[in-house]
Amino acid sequence: MAHAQPESPPRLVAVGGMMGSGKSHVALRLARLLGAQVLSTDEVRREFAERGVTDALAPGFASALYPEVLARAAAWLRRGRTVVVDGTFRRRSLRADARRMAQAAGATFLFLECRVPVELARERMRERDDPGWEAMLEAFLAGWEPVVELRPEEHVVLDTSGPVEALDALHFDPDGTLRWPGATPGPGPGVRGAG
Repeated sequence: MAHAQPESPPRLVAVGGMMGSGKSHVALRLARLLGAQVLSTDEVRREFAERGVTDALAPGFASALYPEVLARAAAWLRRGRTVVVDGTFRRRSLRADARRMAQAAGATFLFLECRVPVELARERMRERDDPGWEAMLEAFLAGWEPVVELRPEEHVVLDTSGPVEALDALHFDPDGTLRWPGATPGPGPGVRGAG
């Protein structure tokens, strides 16, 4: 895949939300759009499991997983590359860690929260047939902490309940403003809903 020239400063875009909300599709679309490196918590979790870490698929593994993913993201950011991280980011502390790491690397930070109705997420997860998805989704729902710690310009909510093709309209204006018909600010400037 061809990559765009590194922007100045680079960005860390954390794409979060419940399992089955379309995070991975959004992350891949943004990576193409921004010429960014994508890091997926699912992929890193699989790497841990392949190395024999027995609890890598357990819902509580995030305490080991996110520091690893953010360390990899920091390395890319220090090279001037924009990074899109695909994970649930269900706890405020995880989002705050990502934000701090971005700032330490001289990058801007944006958290995109993908939202869908719970039943749609369950339907999408059933179609994937991933082992253990039910326990992980229940853990997510029990542990989700609403976003209150970020500045409005750092948080955008995306309604990702539509078809994947709708993401084709997702883009950034030259001034860095995210534009997409399914986007709403969390609440403040930095996003426009019109395409």
